[in-house]
Amino acid sequence: MILREGSVEIDFGGATDAWKPEDVDLELQGMSKIDFVADYQDHYWLVEIKDFQTPKKMSKYETKIREDWVPKARDTYTFFT
Repeated sequence: MILREGSVEIDFGGATDAWKPEDVDLELQGMSKIDFVADYQDHYWLVEIKDFQTPKKMSKYETKIREDWVPKARDTYTFFT
């Protein structure tokens, strides 16, 4: 199963299901959504796609990781538990 985010394609081979939470009507009002969820038999993959092409971008994203990406992962994980 191949999903796409921008120019990035990810093959979730072996997953029983994979989807983009933004394309599914989930009741996540006020919660952030990651880019992909892949459901494997005994675990989930929660995937967020980001572009880290330069060291300058990497340092710029350090704050973004704490303020945006951690809440996305936490909120999606919370939805599944």
